[in-house]
Amino acid sequence: MKFSQYNLIIKNEYDEDSFVLFNSFTGATFKIDSFVKQQIENEDFESFSEEILKIYESQGVLIASHIDEQKYFEYSYQKSKFNNEVLNLTILLTNACNLRCVYCFQGAGDIHKDSLQTSTRENIYQFIVKQTTERKSKVVSIMLFGGEPLLNFKANIEWLDKIKTFCEENGKTFVTSMVTNGTLITNEVLDLLKSYNCNYIQITLDGTKEIHDTRRVAKNGKGSFDEVLRGIKTVYNHKDFNSPLIRINIDKNNIGQTYNLLEYLKDESLTKCGIDFGIVRGGTEACASYSGHCFVESEIGDVLKDLWMKSIECGFEVSYALIPRTLHCGLYGDSAFTIAPNGDLYKCWEHVGDKQHLMGKITSTGDVSDITFAYFDWMSRNPLTSKKCSKCAYLPTCGGGCGSISFENEKTYHAEGCHRVIGVIEKQINLQFEQQLKRGG
Repeated sequence: MKFSQYNLIIKNEYDEDSFVLFNSFTGATFKIDSFVKQQIENEDFESFSEEILKIYESQGVLIASHIDEQKYFEYSYQKSKFNNEVLNLTILLTNACNLRCVYCFQGAGDIHKDSLQTSTRENIYQFIVKQTTERKSKVVSIMLFGGEPLLNFKANIEWLDKIKTFCEENGKTFVTSMVTNGTLITNEVLDLLKSYNCNYIQITLDGTKEIHDTRRVAKNGKGSFDEVLRGIKTVYNHKDFNSPLIRINIDKNNIGQTYNLLEYLKDESLTKCGIDFGIVRGGTEACASYSGHCFVESEIGDVLKDLWMKSIECGFEVSYALIPRTLHCGLYGDSAFTIAPNGDLYKCWEHVGDKQHLMGKITSTGDVSDITFAYFDWMSRNPLTSKKCSKCAYLPTCGGGCGSISFENEKTYHAEGCHRVIGVIEKQINLQFEQQLKRGG
């Protein structure tokens, strides 16, 4: 027998005399003392009872000596990558935007300005028909993205009728979601979105009015806080939507005001909204000049933990639960694509417009022409080929990290892309333990 390479032993922040044993592949979690910690680190089995050894074995903490756990990981990784049940598309309806956010990785619609045209919409429709037929996909999931997707929304939303009808006639589930800055949301827009099974709307708010209006600014220089808040409340109060997800992008410039924002949202009776904290990165060409304001990786765990705690204190339900995942991102999936307004095909939406990451172009027949090496390079990514990732105990919780970050740092998709993992997972596990204690668990 041997202990799993995916075991993590973490200091219990809420009980100085104990530790947390966590297996990142199975998700098994145990509270242990310093003696047990030492025995595990020394691979000493004699101190454990048969009962404990059986429990550890059943939870993947202890495995047979001949087992290579990397084979387990690779099987799960490949199975997730090539699961075709869902055709998952992120479609940029436009690159244009009515805001000019200071950290925008897309260049605020000033670098690329094109929008979907009728011919491109038809090409994408044919692409959806062909892909779902060939892959036998059961679900067509479309994230409406931009730029600002609510610009020229009427033409784009009418186009979805054709996709919805195709899905209904062929026994496929059709769902949509939207990432928007919130300034153009109306009840009429929401009624239309609901008719296309929209189940998720994300809106960004970066602080109280004082700080938000210096970060998310209209093209005329006017702050957007009041319009964004109105959009959030419109979704919140709509009869068919429970609430939007409020995205708060965090960096060193607004971290202090974020706590005030949470209090403000509480006072505005918006605690049923989901809260998600994004960590601003300066890795893309469009926002590289902003990188000096970003947190370094070693700071992120403490930053997020404090924000999660404040959110809980204010009455928000925050998703901090640690869920093992062999794929870091759904965009590694074989049936996941990002489509630019001109019909160019990418994997990651951060790469749209950057020709070195172009994967191909959708044609009028729904085929993909001019498939590039970048496509095969991205899809052949396997974190087990990275020496660092293959030996990392965190691997099953991050899937090798972000390919975009890997390329930023090493000019290859095949290096580790660590982001929000080491130092963050420890905080997630400890916070889960604390909340269990408060519930009497």
